[in-house]
Amino acid sequence: MKLSQLVVIASIPLLLVGVLRYAAFVPSPARFEPPQQLLPDQLSSGVRNVDQAFAEYWGQQNCQPATRTSDLQVLRRLFFALIGSPPSLEEIRQFESDTAPQRLDRWAAQLLEDTRFAYYFADRLARCLTGVEQGQLIVFRRDRLRDWLARQLLDDTPWPVMVRSLIAADGLWTDNPAVNYITVARTDEEIIDTNKLAARTARVFLGQRMDCAQCHDHPFDERWKQRDFEGLAAYFDGVGLALTGVTDDDQQAKTSASVPFDPHWGSQTGTRRQQLAEWLVHPDNVRFERAIANRIWGLMTGRPLVTPVDDLPHPDQPVPQPLVTLGKEFRRHGSSLRNLIRIIISSKAFQVSSESDAPQEQVLHLAEHKALFPLTRLRPEQVVGAIFQSSLIATADQDSHPLIRFRRLIAETEFIREFGDAGEDELSEQGVTVSQTLLRMNGKLTTESTSTEMLNGPGQLVSFCPDNESLIRNAFLMCLTRQPDTRELDLFLQQYQLPSQESDTADDLQKKHRTEATEDLFWALMNSPEFIWNH
Repeated sequence: MKLSQLVVIASIPLLLVGVLRYAAFVPSPARFEPPQQLLPDQLSSGVRNVDQAFAEYWGQQNCQPATRTSDLQVLRRLFFALIGSPPSLEEIRQFESDTAPQRLDRWAAQLLEDTRFAYYFADRLARCLTGVEQGQLIVFRRDRLRDWLARQLLDDTPWPVMVRSLIAADGLWTDNPAVNYITVARTDEEIIDTNKLAARTARVFLGQRMDCAQCHDHPFDERWKQRDFEGLAAYFDGVGLALTGVTDDDQQAKTSASVPFDPHWGSQTGTRRQQLAEWLVHPDNVRFERAIANRIWGLMTGRPLVTPVDDLPHPDQPVPQPLVTLGKEFRRHGSSLRNLIRIIISSKAFQVSSESDAPQEQVLHLAEHKALFPLTRLRPEQVVGAIFQSSLIATADQDSHPLIRFRRLIAETEFIREFGDAGEDELSEQGVTVSQTLLRMNGKLTTESTSTEMLNGPGQLVSFCPDNESLIRNAFLMCLTRQPDTRELDLFLQQYQLPSQESDTADDLQKKHRTEATEDLFWALMNSPEFIWNH
């Protein structure tokens, strides 16, 4: 028996209980309470400061920012950024019925307490911390690191506290998951690759590519010397692996440790790794705050404020004022990733339209300086999330039927394996291959998701929508988080009309035609350019 058949059989009781709710397309009050947490005044001042920085920056660059987009469009951006999939029809209807002030920020606050956010964003952070390599299972557990990061996000642990743990953790990779940041660098010779850790640490926590300086002075920036890299790598010298896990033996260190700038920030007590951690997170180290602010902005919008995300200007070079201000606000509000995200979401730059009537060369200029919302393709896991969630009316989350969750896990694993994964370079410009396009158009996931089986959203729309117009409108909301315009509505309504010579045929033929038209509708929407871009 096929998995899809097992899902149908096991889910029949759940389906019967929810039929009336699906028929009316109204969310369950018990499951979807309207969020109430307003943006605190302190964060509001942070938003104003960021908006002012952008206004001045746009003025300097001769940019007239785009107009604000719709609330539904911002909601779609918000969901993709925080949980990797669009809002469900259930959530959209709840959002539309929420008429209280600051609904977008209240919904953001609610999502930031959702385990969907914790695990999705933890995976994004894990990619930049350890890449996507699997490491040696005996000493590296990616799942343990991701779960640890998710717990830190749910607890709103300040980023500097997390970084201290990642850099200086010791013990077993299972008992102390933060230590996996270190053990991923274990080599086949059963030693820790200090150069690998130094390069990763500079990229993630300083926003600086120093890999080239491993063998010679930086070829493009004479201010970064080979000795800078060697001094940084030396902080990990003496780190070893024992039966008790990661240990420090600084007496075995062969090289003098040194930081590339401002050595007075560092601590003189503790292990070498503890000293490095204190230097990294020091309040005066603006590269630390700018590196994480730039990365989080990139994860939220698809494009960092400064590109590449791990190659910020040297400390004595100018940095765009919006990034300077965002970094300062991050520090000012407790170095909380949650607060940083809420400030970004409420900023005008996050809520501007991705469209403009300006000439093409002007559009490129506006996009470069973030006066337009950056158009980027969805990442592979977001494509999976979009296809899967768009095929359901109810929200696919931790409260979903276990077989629904299992089905998504299998679908995501298979799809990403075939589609490919950009890994830690996910914020770089990525093209789409013919094979990837064909997989999205005709792959197993798309075929199953557009099916009008009873458990699928398309099938439920066919069964419970009273007319074709409401069916089409709900399909657009499910797939694109918007209503169809007049031209689109008229076009698809025509697809639901039987040829005139068959207009008086039996009801079963009319039902068959409506079913096929609905499958075609969902296939068309899921393969539209709008579906796979962040807008």
